[in-house]
Amino acid sequence: MTADGQMMTSETPLEPGEIRHWSFRAEDDGDPQADVAEVIAMFEGKDVDELTPVYDAIDSFMSNLFTSPPPEPAQAKIEFTYEGYRVSVYQDGEATFLKIGE
Repeated sequence: MTADGQMMTSETPLEPGEIRHWSFRAEDDGDPQADVAEVIAMFEGKDVDELTPVYDAIDSFMSNLFTSPPPEPAQAKIEFTYEGYRVSVYQDGEATFLKIGE
């Protein structure tokens, strides 16, 4: 996917300490947890089926950030570690992916 949510066929793998910014469209009816897995799979040049389920890392917390968001002034975000990345997802759909190591 590109920053506007379109699928990409390849992406340069991230090096430890490197950060990529991403935008998820909050109005989409997709599964934000699956979207995170797809982005990381793309960064790693893997198929999403090769990754552990995101649900194992964060349960359903991220879905709730978009389906039942707090008031906008709260500027809520969810941070978690998944597949060697520190992932931060904000309620407006912006995200950062920090590669933390091998």
